Amino acid sequence: MSAVLSPWFSVVLLLVCGSSEGLENITKEPGGNVTLTCRTENNHTLIVLEWTSEGLQNKTVFVFRDGRPFPARQHESYENRVFPKDSQMKNGNLSVVLENVTMNDTGTYQCKVRHENDPPLAPLNLISSIHLSVVPPGDPSPGDPSPGDPSPGQQGGLEGDQEGKKEDGGTKKEGLGPGGITGIVVSVLAAVVLVAVVGLWIYRRRCPNQRRSNII
Repeated sequence: MSAVLSPWFSVVLLLVCGSSEGLENITKEPGGNVTLTCRTENNHTLIVLEWTSEGLQNKTVFVFRDGRPFPARQHESYENRVFPKDSQMKNGNLSVVLENVTMNDTGTYQCKVRHENDPPLAPLNLISSIHLSVVPPGDPSPGDPSPGDPSPGQQGGLEGDQEGKKEDGGTKKEGLGPGGITGIVVSVLAAVVLVAVVGLWIYRRRCPNQRRSNII
């Protein structure tokens, strides 16, 4: 009975160990090389290693079977670009190197294995997951603000300046209220009175000359 449960117990153990590592995030620029890390216990004989990419399309990145690479199942977009970190896949190092990355390589990469003691019909065991983001130089990483975007502190300062300008504008408009209009009216009336006084003075000076001319 223990001999039957042992393989299944190893499957459960690998699934728990693989899922506990979580998702690793890597950001690279186009044209660079990236190492997709995957490690497992070195006391298990490896039967199958499979690296896959999940995105708009699920692709097979790299397959290692029976002690050698198996390129027949590799997607054409990864041909001659993926190589094992350890050519013999010994000591539990199942990492691979993806060369000359492009923006199309952005996606989630999964490392799955089957060992000698695993049930033949059982699905491959997930060991690690890595999310790769390939972005052009100068572009921010996912979740980071763009270089031209203001920081939260700057944004608050800009909003404060805008509110201050609005308040200043409101103050200027208040200066043109009833007080301002009254001043304008008084100025106009003063000008009218001044014109009337000057006109009356001129008239009085000219009137005696007109009377004298009538008498003569």
